[in-house]
Amino acid sequence: MSSAATTSRNTRMIKSNKKEKKVLRPKPKPKPKPSKLQQAEEKYVDTESMSSSDTESETPSTPATPSDTRQRRQRLTQSERLANQLPSGFLRNETNPMRYFFVGFYARSGVHVSRHPGFRIGLKTSAFVSLHKLLHRCGVPSPVFKFATIDSTSTRYKAGQLAQVLWGYRNEEENSTIIVDFGFPSVKTHRSDVELLETFLPHHKRRNAFFLAFLLGYTMANGHINYRFETSTPDGMSIVYKGLQFSSPDLGFLNWIYKELNSLGCDKLQLRKRGGITPASQKAETEHVQYYLIIYNTPANRDVLAYGLVYLERKRIPLDGKLQMLKDFLQAPESTLPGTAASQRKESFHAYISQVRDDPVACVVAQDLYELDLYNLNVILTAVGFCKNPLKSIHDFDLGAFITFIKGLDGEPRNTFQKLLLQYYRSCGTRPADHANIRDYAHKEVSQESRCPQCDKSFASVYNMRRHMLSFHDQGEPLSCRFCDKKFHKLYQRKKHYDTDHRAEREAEQSALSCREEGCEGVTFTKKADLNSHKLICHTAVDTRTFVECPFEDCTSTFRTRTESNKHQHEKHGGLYKPPLGPPVICQIEGCGRSYKYKRSYKAHLKNKHPGISI
Repeated sequence: MSSAATTSRNTRMIKSNKKEKKVLRPKPKPKPKPSKLQQAEEKYVDTESMSSSDTESETPSTPATPSDTRQRRQRLTQSERLANQLPSGFLRNETNPMRYFFVGFYARSGVHVSRHPGFRIGLKTSAFVSLHKLLHRCGVPSPVFKFATIDSTSTRYKAGQLAQVLWGYRNEEENSTIIVDFGFPSVKTHRSDVELLETFLPHHKRRNAFFLAFLLGYTMANGHINYRFETSTPDGMSIVYKGLQFSSPDLGFLNWIYKELNSLGCDKLQLRKRGGITPASQKAETEHVQYYLIIYNTPANRDVLAYGLVYLERKRIPLDGKLQMLKDFLQAPESTLPGTAASQRKESFHAYISQVRDDPVACVVAQDLYELDLYNLNVILTAVGFCKNPLKSIHDFDLGAFITFIKGLDGEPRNTFQKLLLQYYRSCGTRPADHANIRDYAHKEVSQESRCPQCDKSFASVYNMRRHMLSFHDQGEPLSCRFCDKKFHKLYQRKKHYDTDHRAEREAEQSALSCREEGCEGVTFTKKADLNSHKLICHTAVDTRTFVECPFEDCTSTFRTRTESNKHQHEKHGGLYKPPLGPPVICQIEGCGRSYKYKRSYKAHLKNKHPGISI
């Protein structure tokens, strides 16, 4: 046999052996079934579960097999997941002002997706329009939202369960851990890194503009506009801007904002701890303490914030209702807007839902919209096409017509915002609570009795009216200085006077509050009452003391001080002694007729409601 024939025969045998080996190979093992936690996370990110309005209308004629469902899920994941993500390198672009605005917004409203790195934002359900506009401006082509119900019923209105609008996705390469790299706090890192915060803003001419973009983004997520109600004329109520307030458990982060605002020229800022003022250099002791940063209404502060808002508009960054309201406050004369720009919380909740009282789902919608001011309400109404022009008054909103408009969209929504509105309305169908327990909640009305006789302004209470008269009309009893003849209208003014002009006298006064008895030299006290209590306990003979007896019957215990007596009553008798109540005290003023259990409550009523009348 020739060599060529032998070679071809060997080649055929090798090929046949390869084929046999290929046939004899074991099949690959099937992939393990995902755990319940992985299924829940896939359900959160899966666009099919987030956009149920698109899939519910399609009813297949034949039941889908598991392979068909898997292929459809993969097709939706490939097509819509990319359109639901931020552009690659968005958070690394140091020259894009939208990056700083989004980081400020995400630093407060964003969290980490569990087990998988990515982005996740959760806001109130009524913020879905503003959130969609923000993400679309950031470069997300088609944001996909999910309305998730919180297992908690509203304690204020009790019309239904609370809920959130969620947006997020998973990404291994670029995710929200970059926010921590910038030094900001997060779910995993509860405290900011001050050194990294100092390097977050680039050092060039637009640094101040980028910081204001960050601050206003943080304002959109967390800021609170402080204003007060006033009546300059008997016919109309107005709201006056007082300042901008932020809250955070991270004092280092608020300190960083405080220093940056000082460098921009802001002249009246305050870091406040819940329950008192906190120095800017103090460090947080626990994670549960809440701190506040207040930017008061001064010309310098208004100029800084107005410059930031103009910069956002020039860069086409969308403003939500809160920032639009802040812009109008800063541009308005005397920082005053009509009272119709505030929310409808002055009206009772039962009156607000009177047209839709028999519809439980509509009551849930009313619960979400009731506290919105005119600006945030107009953002929703104009985006979904309910009205072409923004409303000029909060009282022009017709809740019944809005519910009818939503129900008419069930057939064919025309734009993205109408689809989101319809998705939101369907989620409200799972939230109603017991219809009979809806509370008739209403904020306190402004009392007409507390009107200033000099300038005709009215206030929420007689106390506020008296404080106004003392500050602006020099009426009332001024506060006198103990060391000189100066008088002051406010307590903090007298305290500042003491610290600057009478520091030596105050120190001498403190040294006078010291015990001079033998064995207690150098023991000082901040209050004269503490010194007297010390002398009574430590340096008074037993036979000359006045003891405090327990007021309960059949108890003969005596104590050196009333504090010890109160402690004894709590420990041995379950609480302080309450004398038996007599007949109720009824107000004799014509047209009043209120009754009170205690005389002290009746005195407080006369002081607040009927000034000038005493018992």
